[in-house]
Amino acid sequence: MTTYQDIKQYDTRMRSLVKSFSWRILGSLITGLGAYGLTSNLRLSLYISLGEFVAKIVLFYCHERLWQSIPLGISLSASRGK
Repeated sequence: MTTYQDIKQYDTRMRSLVKSFSWRILGSLITGLGAYGLTSNLRLSLYISLGEFVAKIVLFYCHERLWQSIPLGISLSASRGK
């Protein structure tokens, strides 16, 4: 019987992209609040959040895809006991 541990799992590009967006939305909200707290300027806070959102989502997506090619921590055997 095949178990979950026997299956080599990879995230699809779409899953990585959705994860990137959801993580960055949360991060950008926190950055925007911090920027507003420091500057008291709503427009500047929005620009900071937008720039940070775009830069970090691209970097996170590339990071996720790179890790798909790194075998660290992935068992290459067909089952756990082998």
